[in-house]
Amino acid sequence: MRQITRLILAATTVASGGVLVAAQQPSLAYASRANSSSAYVLNVSASPDRSPAQPLEGRSLSGGVYIYLSAGAPAERVAFRWDGSTTPTHVDWASPWDLTGTAVDGSARVADTTQLTPGPHVLHARIRTASATITVSAAVTVTETPVTTFGPSSGRPFADDSAWNTAIVQSPVIDSASPAVAGYLGSDGRAYADIYEYGDPTYNAWASTPRYRINCTEPWGICPLEQQMVPVPNGATPAPGSDGAMVVIDWPNRTAYDFWQARKTTTGWTASWGGVTNIDGDGRGGATGAGLAVLAGLIRTYEIRQGHIDHALVFATDNACRNTMRFPATKTDGVSTRSDCIPEGARVQLDPSINVEQIPGITPGEKAVARALQIYGAYARDNGGAKMAFAFENPAGEMDPYPSAGFAWDYYDMPHVPWKHLRLLRSWNGT
Repeated sequence: MRQITRLILAATTVASGGVLVAAQQPSLAYASRANSSSAYVLNVSASPDRSPAQPLEGRSLSGGVYIYLSAGAPAERVAFRWDGSTTPTHVDWASPWDLTGTAVDGSARVADTTQLTPGPHVLHARIRTASATITVSAAVTVTETPVTTFGPSSGRPFADDSAWNTAIVQSPVIDSASPAVAGYLGSDGRAYADIYEYGDPTYNAWASTPRYRINCTEPWGICPLEQQMVPVPNGATPAPGSDGAMVVIDWPNRTAYDFWQARKTTTGWTASWGGVTNIDGDGRGGATGAGLAVLAGLIRTYEIRQGHIDHALVFATDNACRNTMRFPATKTDGVSTRSDCIPEGARVQLDPSINVEQIPGITPGEKAVARALQIYGAYARDNGGAKMAFAFENPAGEMDPYPSAGFAWDYYDMPHVPWKHLRLLRSWNGT
């Protein structure tokens, strides 16, 4: 388990010529102007609603935490920074003063402690008021190895040699059916981004997250969600579309829980069906039409912000083959009997010789998608209602990155990507 085991806040002030000056301690520097420092307190909570609030001093914490500055006096600006960095990691211009920012619903965003290297760190909150600048600091000790490949706001899930994270080889073997199959997929010159109604909200769970016994309502056999208590954060909301999709990542246990048609009840949660996947494994066995994890190939909000996607993508299609599938799919919900249908699990690639940087009008989001399609390709994952509809994370509870990336509406059709230059690979690894 990656964790912060102890965060300690310690401060002592001494008078010097009428000005309070921080007394230096081994783990903390605390400076303030007279009669001001007591109004500002660093607090911590296990919940994004910041309750119950506890002083940061002396607390032993694990997993994700919610750290914020409680201001008992006016403040104009608060800048947070770690250790000796001169560049703030986050700046707030209005209350609430959250270390990692505030979601659109007013809740605090989780502080991902796994991104800190083991050892001591100091968090500084520099507060600017109308008449003074005050710095409050907290010493932090991280004792275990951080996540390096996949965390709540960086990296990619599943093994590096999995189907999702393996780049397509140079000169892959092209399927003989490619002209017909890829021709159908790209014939409209458009492919859709499932962002909101059928996007996949993704939530983080920690040791302190409430856990529920999930009831699956479909009589399809043993539902993986029913085999253990499942963590679901307070405030989690499924996608509004008929799929009611939702993903919860249990970071201490390195497990992802897929919900299909999730519903909140008065006592907990139900789902029509679901899946459970090891986020360090191969990404197979989740609650999608092809039997793959929802996280596998999902375009995350932080990838849109960073402008690059370092894994294969996934899409739903109205032309998924009936009774035919390919690796990495474990099953299929395809119904098409057309000669140009695509098996679920089949991998397509955008012609890598195209210079997408030079495409007139291409948006930052389209560019990221196009480059991922050239390097990693995309797998057919679900039966759907369009020729191609790609899976995106629904930005529930966070600042929406899609409009600034050029995705102006739900189902944005990405018209600048050269969809007519797709090709179907004979096998997932290009052989």
